[in-house]
Amino acid sequence: HALGVCVFDGEFAPVVAQWAKQSDVMVLVNPGALQYAPEARACKRVIADLGDDPILEERRKLFGDLRPGAFLRRLKFCWGFDRDARRYCRDVDTVVMVSETDRVSFARRHRKVSVETVPGGVDVNYFSQTPVAAPEAQPTIYFPGNFAHPPNRDAAELLATKIAPVLRKSVPDLRVVLLGANSPESWEKIKSEHLIVTGFVDDMRDWMAASHAVILPMRIGTGVKNKLLEAWAARRPVIATTLSTQGIAAEAGENLLVADGAEAMADAVQKILQNSILASKLADNGYETVMRDHSWEAVARCYRRIACGPSHRNECAMS
Repeated sequence: HALGVCVFDGEFAPVVAQWAKQSDVMVLVNPGALQYAPEARACKRVIADLGDDPILEERRKLFGDLRPGAFLRRLKFCWGFDRDARRYCRDVDTVVMVSETDRVSFARRHRKVSVETVPGGVDVNYFSQTPVAAPEAQPTIYFPGNFAHPPNRDAAELLATKIAPVLRKSVPDLRVVLLGANSPESWEKIKSEHLIVTGFVDDMRDWMAASHAVILPMRIGTGVKNKLLEAWAARRPVIATTLSTQGIAAEAGENLLVADGAEAMADAVQKILQNSILASKLADNGYETVMRDHSWEAVARCYRRIACGPSHRNECAMS
C-alpha cells in the first residue's frame, strides 16, 4: 500500500467505525491509518495526523539515485501516495503535518484539503531532570538515534569519520558518543575510548548529563527532529545542520548554532566547548523555545483548536 506498510485490515475497519459512532473527534495517526478514513467518517470530525510528508524525502532522492530500478520505485511511490491521499482525504476534515515545510509541500499537491501544522512535542518535565555536566568533565559531544534509520546512520558516520577527526586536532581528548539501538556491526572496528558506541540504553538522560553539547549532523531526512527537542528540554546546547532545524523556531546564535559541512560543524562545536557563556545562553534559550512551542501543553492547544473546527474556534480557545 502506497500510504505505508499497513495492509488494510478488514477486521479492524469495523472497530474504527464502531468507535467513530461514539466519538466527537477521531484522529488517524500516520499515513497507514488514513485508509480507515471512510470508517472514521461516522464521527463529527476526522483528523489525519500524517507527521512528515514522505514525498519531500523521496523527491530529494529521486534525482540523486538514477539507477533505473530505484528511480522507478520512488516515482511509483510518489504517484501512489498522492493517488491514495486524494482518495481518502475526501473523508477527512483536517490533515495535520509536523512542520510548516511539510504542510506547504502537502497542501500544494492537495489544494482542496485543509492542512494545518501541529509541532512535534516532547515530555519537557522528563528530560529537564537531566543534571548539567560538570565543567571539568572530559569534553563530550553526543548524537542519539535509532541507527537502523538511514538518516541517523549517515549522520553518525559523518560525525565519526569527518567531524570528529577535525575537532581532535584542537581538542585531542574529545569524546564522541553515538547513542542508540541497531548500530551496524561495522562500527565495532571504529570504536575506541574516544568514540563510544552504546547500543540500546534504558535511560538516555544519563548520557545527556555527561555531554557538553548535542550535535545533529543530519544531511537527509524530513520532519521535526525529536532528538533536538529532547536536547533543548534537557538544557543542552545544540549544534545542528540547516536540515535538522526543519519545523522548529530555530534562531542561529540564540537557541542553537547552525552549521553545514564537517569543517563548519567542527568550528561550531569548538565555540561551545571554549565558551561556557555561549553554551549556557544556547541551553537556556533552547529550553524556553521547547517550553513555548513543543511541550505537550503547547501541542494540546493546537489539537484543541483543530478538533473544535472553524465554527467553534472562539469557544474552544476559551476552554
